[in-house]
Amino acid sequence: MQTPSQPHRRRTKAKFGAAYLRKWAEQRVAEALDRPEWCRPTQVCTALTSRCNFGCNFCPHPTAEVHHEMSLEQWKPILRELHAWLGLFRINFLGGEPMLHPEFFEILEFCRAEGILAGVTTNGSLLTEKNARRLAALEPFNVSISLDSIDPSKHDRNRDFKGSYAKIMRGLDYLNHYRSGGTRLCLRTTVMEWNVDELPDIADLARAHGTVVGFQPVEYRDLAESHASPADWRLAPDYADRTPNARFAGLSLDPATIPQNVGEHWVRNLGALDRSIAALVGKKRAGWPILNSVVHLESIQKYFHNPDFICKIDRECKTAWEHMIILPNGAIRSCSEQPTYGNLHQASLREIWTSEAARQHRDNCAKCERTCMNMFHWKRSIVEKASMFYEFF
Repeated sequence: MQTPSQPHRRRTKAKFGAAYLRKWAEQRVAEALDRPEWCRPTQVCTALTSRCNFGCNFCPHPTAEVHHEMSLEQWKPILRELHAWLGLFRINFLGGEPMLHPEFFEILEFCRAEGILAGVTTNGSLLTEKNARRLAALEPFNVSISLDSIDPSKHDRNRDFKGSYAKIMRGLDYLNHYRSGGTRLCLRTTVMEWNVDELPDIADLARAHGTVVGFQPVEYRDLAESHASPADWRLAPDYADRTPNARFAGLSLDPATIPQNVGEHWVRNLGALDRSIAALVGKKRAGWPILNSVVHLESIQKYFHNPDFICKIDRECKTAWEHMIILPNGAIRSCSEQPTYGNLHQASLREIWTSEAARQHRDNCAKCERTCMNMFHWKRSIVEKASMFYEFF
C-alpha cells in the first residue's frame, strides 16, 4: 500500500465538508421558498451502464437487449458542466457493472484530470491485478464492492456467478496493495433471509481487510422500466397516475402481492436478525468501521419486523433536493421510485434541475411515505450525515 498524504487528505476533507455544508444550507433555503434555482445537489451518482455479468435475482436493476450508453466524448461536457455548476463535488459511478463500460477507465482518468472526486461501486469480478493497479493509480474517492456472504458457495450461488467470491477477495487484496491513503474501500452487503446470521462475520471480515462495511436490506421495487428507448426509460402506462403511497400501499408479504425481487430473500428469521443487529450495534459503538449509523441499523430491524411497506416518516424526504442520478442514456431523476424528469441530450443540467417536471418530482418525494431503507438516500438528519462524513471520508 502506498504511503498516504495525510495533510493533503485533511485539506481535501475540510474543503469538501465546507462545500457540502454550503450546498446543504442553500437547499434548505431554496426548499423553504420553493426556489430550486438557488440550490444545487450535494450528491451525484450515475449508472454508466445497465449491463451486468452477474445474475442476482434480488437485484431491481433492469436489463434489456438494447443498452443506450454514453461514450467518453458524451460524458466530457456533462462532467465539465457538473464541475462548473457544483464546484468541488463527488460523483459515484455505478451500474449494472460499471467496469463493463468500454471506456470506464478513460472516464475516471478524465475526472482526475478535471479535479473531480470520483467513486466506484462494483461487483468486484473484474478486479484483476492489472485492473486493480490501474484503478488504484487513478485514486478514486472510494471503491465499494458487493459481498453477501463469507461462504464462497453461498455467495456465488446468490450472485449466479461461479468463482465470484474468490475474484472479489483477490481484487480486494490487489486494491489494498496498490491503493493510496486517499481511496476508501467498502464492502456492501444486502441483508437477506439466507445471510442474516452472517452479518457480524462479514463485519469481522471487512475489518480484517482494512475496509469499511455497509449493510442494505433487500428492497422492493415497483417501477417497470427498460433501456429500449434512447430518450428515456419506459414507464408502466399508469405510473404517472399512481403516487408512491398508492403503489406501495397494496403490497404485503402475501405470495400474491410480494414484489418478485423480494420473495425468498425477505428476512423471516427475526430471532437471527435481532441477534445480528445487536452484535453490529455493539461493534459500531465500539468503533468498528461500519458505515450505517446505529439508528439505521435499528431501522433495518424494524423494517423486517413490520413489513407494512408504508410508514409515517417524521421529516419529509429531501432526496429530490439533495441527489441527482444520471442514467446510462442521459436521463435524470433523484429517486429510483420516481419517473425521470429530463434528459441531458435535450437540455442542460440547470434547465432540468429547475424544470416543472423536477418540481413535480420533488413534490412527489416530499409526500412519499414508502418505507425507504436505502442507506444513502435514507432520511438522515444533518447530524447523522456529518458523523458519517467525518468517520469515513
